[in-house]
Amino acid sequence: MSLFQNITVEEKNIIDELRRRTIKDISPKMLEDESLFYRFCKARDFNLKEAENMLRKHIIWRKEVQLDTFLTDYKPPEVLKKYFSYNFLCFDKEGCVVRYLDYGKTDIAGLWNSAKKIDVFKFLILHLEQDSEALKQHSKKMGKLVYQMSYIYNLENLTFANATHRKKGWKEDLLKIMDADDLPAFLGGNKTDPDGNTLCNSFIIHGQKIPESYYLCNYERKLSVASDAKKLIVSRSSKEEINFEVSKAGLFLEWEFETKNRDIDFSLYLKENESGDRVELIRKQRIDTCYDTEKGIFKCEKLGIYTIVFDNTYSWIHQKEIYFRARLKVESEDENL
Repeated sequence: MSLFQNITVEEKNIIDELRRRTIKDISPKMLEDESLFYRFCKARDFNLKEAENMLRKHIIWRKEVQLDTFLTDYKPPEVLKKYFSYNFLCFDKEGCVVRYLDYGKTDIAGLWNSAKKIDVFKFLILHLEQDSEALKQHSKKMGKLVYQMSYIYNLENLTFANATHRKKGWKEDLLKIMDADDLPAFLGGNKTDPDGNTLCNSFIIHGQKIPESYYLCNYERKLSVASDAKKLIVSRSSKEEINFEVSKAGLFLEWEFETKNRDIDFSLYLKENESGDRVELIRKQRIDTCYDTEKGIFKCEKLGIYTIVFDNTYSWIHQKEIYFRARLKVESEDENL
């Protein structure tokens, strides 16, 4: 295999050992990448322990964001489809994808208040994958994706004379790489809406103010009024831990929590025995539950002490008030164990 032409026998053995240790946890989608094990070894200078730790964290992250299935199953929130300006325009003269991003007028604050960060990430990845597929169909081969990012002035409130704009020559530059019939009229091309509208609103999403009705922070708090939820105060510059002893493999650790205000760092650890190190199962991530309650579930395949950590060490000023439910259960049971 050409991938291994410039590596030593020792490095090849480390790659094979990483494969042997993790192959049962690798999804079929991940295995489509022939360089997978090599890349993680290379990224950690062929330190097997560090490479395995990095790969396992990546596996957990892929499961968290459902990376292997969201391209077919993911349905973006309505607010992203209606207000996120990320438009496919055409293929340029070299056959590469061209997109128009109206960053100048996009309501960034409203966007973050209306969609979870993971949804924005998935939305962008979804478009990247669509671009890749379109590129394959258009040119029959993969090539460089070209994105024409628009930081263009507010089209409704021009502050410069038309003569000044003409001197800049940006329209002429666009026409050097794109056909005029593919380029919207407001960018200097010939393409318009069927009714002649030069802003091309029928196929272009322009940046605009997002109505507050889409804001996720408007959701009604649930756990703070739930009789079975527990209250936890995490002082400033400190952390709180919740431990679960698992003496039977295959149980599921399930949790749900919300903060009264602001965010909190969340992570999950496992300690298999008293003398062993605590292993990070879910990497620390900052969560703001003004969007909704945060829910999660983890299959406990190993015995030991599983620890949920609410970490507020990054905040020197604010304590955090958390309401949560957490339990161990058998998959088919609803009763607390």
